[in-house]
Amino acid sequence: MNFNSNLIARIAGDERFQVIYELNRIQEEHNIVTENKASSKRNDQGNDTLSGEFVFTSVVYVDAMRSMTRNYGNNLLFAKQVQLKIFDTLYENVNMSQRFLNSFFFYLGKHDFEEDQGELKFTLEQRWGNAFIEIVNFRKLPLEFKFRLAEHAKDSSLERPFEALIAFTMAALTAKDLWDIPNIVKYSSLAIQSAKTILVNEDEIDELYEWLNKIGRSGFAGEEDIQRYVKHLLSELLIIESQNLLDLSPKENSLGIVKKLDTLEESMGGLPPKAKVIRALAYVYLGKLNTSRKLSREIYEDEFTSKLYKSEACYSACFAGYNDTKEEAWKEAIEISQRGADTMLEFMKEEKKLMKSRKIRQQVKEIMGNLFMTKGMIYQFKIRNLKECRECYDDALTYKTKINDVLGMAKTNGLLGLLLYSIASDLKKRNSGEHTYSTNNDLKKAKEYYDEYYKLASKIENSEGLIEAPKGLGNCNVELGDFDEAIRCYERSAQRSIEYKSLLGRVEAYCQLIKTFILKGIDDDERYKKYLDQVIRICQDNPQNEQINELRKGLMDFIDAQKAKNERIEENKFTK
Repeated sequence: MNFNSNLIARIAGDERFQVIYELNRIQEEHNIVTENKASSKRNDQGNDTLSGEFVFTSVVYVDAMRSMTRNYGNNLLFAKQVQLKIFDTLYENVNMSQRFLNSFFFYLGKHDFEEDQGELKFTLEQRWGNAFIEIVNFRKLPLEFKFRLAEHAKDSSLERPFEALIAFTMAALTAKDLWDIPNIVKYSSLAIQSAKTILVNEDEIDELYEWLNKIGRSGFAGEEDIQRYVKHLLSELLIIESQNLLDLSPKENSLGIVKKLDTLEESMGGLPPKAKVIRALAYVYLGKLNTSRKLSREIYEDEFTSKLYKSEACYSACFAGYNDTKEEAWKEAIEISQRGADTMLEFMKEEKKLMKSRKIRQQVKEIMGNLFMTKGMIYQFKIRNLKECRECYDDALTYKTKINDVLGMAKTNGLLGLLLYSIASDLKKRNSGEHTYSTNNDLKKAKEYYDEYYKLASKIENSEGLIEAPKGLGNCNVELGDFDEAIRCYERSAQRSIEYKSLLGRVEAYCQLIKTFILKGIDDDERYKKYLDQVIRICQDNPQNEQINELRKGLMDFIDAQKAKNERIEENKFTK
C-alpha cells in the first residue's frame, strides 16, 4: 500500500504530471489495459489471480476521491479527471468487471466517509449494505461512475443479484437526486427485479451470507438479517418507483401503483406513511376522491405519524379537494393546505436536528411547494381569486427552485403563464375587446413563463410541457396579434403531440391553428383545409371520446360565429 499512499500524497500536492505517470504504471503493472484483454481472459478462465489487483486499484480510486473532497482545494476538476481515468482503466476490460464490482462494493462499506457538513458518516461498525447505499448521497462521487456501474451490472444481474441490486439502487437514488424521472423508474424497476430474485431463492441468500463472511465484510447477523435488509430495500424501491411513475404518467400508472402498494402492505403487515400518501394520490387519479380523502385523514390524524408526513397527507387531501366538483370541497381543501403548511412550520421549529439533513430539507421544500401549487390551482380554476393564486404560485416556484425540482418548476412556470394570459384576456373583454399597456405587459410576461416552461420540460423530456408550452405561447401571440408566430407555435405543439402520441394534444393544436388562420383572414390556405380534415377524421375515428368531440363542436361554433360576423360586416358596408 506504500505505492497507493505515494499516489495520494502526489494528488494532494498537486503534482499533476507525476500523478498521471503513476496511473499509467497502475495500468501496466496490473495488466488491465485494452491490449491485454486476451491474457486477462485466460486468467479469468482459470483461478482468481487478479482479484487482489482489482482490490488494490479500487483502493486507489476511492482514496483519490477522498483526497479530492478533503485535501484538493481549488483543483476539483483535475481530481475528477484522475478518478475517471482510473474508472475508465478498470472498464477497458469487460472480463474483469465482476471482480472490480466485488472489491469496490466491499471497500466502500469498510471505510469511514464524512462530508464537511456532517450529513453523512459511516463507521466500521455500520453494516456494509447500508453504508454502500448511503454513499449515493456523497455529493462528489462522479455521476458518470454511478450510471455506468449500473449499466454494467445488467449483464450479471442474474448471476450476482445482490451486487446488481446495490448498483441499480445507487443509480436510482442518484437519478432521484437529479429529478431524472425516466432513469428513476428505469433503475428502480431493475433493482426491484434483483431484490425479488434474491428473496425467492433461499440458496442465493445462504451463499451470499457465506461469501460475505468469508471476505470479512458481512455486518449481517445471519441469513434472516440479509432477508430483512433486502425486504426493507425492496419496499423503499417500490415507493421510489411508484412516486415517479405517478409523476411520469399519473392516469395510466395509478391502478398499477395501487395494486403494488396493496401487495406490499400485505407482505409487510403495513405501509410506511410515504407509501400511504402515494396511494392516496393515486386514488385521486382513479376518481375515487372519498377513498383518497379517507386515507389522507388517517395519516394526518394519527398521533404517532411524524409531522413531516402529516403535512404531505394534507397535500394529498388538498389535491383530492381540487379535483372535486363541489364548492365546499374546494374551501375545505384550502383550509387543509393551510393546516399542512402550519404543521410543516411546527416540524421545522421542533425538529432542528433533523432539519440539518439535506434530504429532510429537500423533502420539506418539496411538500411546501406542492401545497402552495395545489392551493393556487384551487384559487385560479375553482374560486377565481387570481390575486391569492399569484401569491401561491410565486411561493411554490420559490420552493421548487430551491430544491431544483425541474418538473415542479416546469409545471409552476406553466401555471404562471396561464394565469397571466387569463388575466390579460379577461381585462381585454372588459375593455371593449382592446388591450391596454398593462395587459400587453402581462402577455409578454406570460410568454417568458411559457418559454421557461418549455426549456425545463425539454430537460426532462416531459411530454405534457413540450405539448402545452408551445400552445400557451401561441395563445399569447394571437392576443398580441402576431399570427405568424402563433401558427409556428401551434404547429410545434402539434408535432410534439404526434411524437408523444397525444391525440387530444393534436386536436387542440389543430383547432387553434384553424382559428388562427380565420383570424388572420387566410382561411383559403391549404393548411387550413388539411387541419380541418384532420380534426373531422380524428373525431369520426373516436366517436366515444367526449373531450375530442367537444373540441370539434367548439371549433364549428367558432367558424359559424366568424362567418356570421363577416356577413354582418359586409351588410353594413352595403348599407353605407
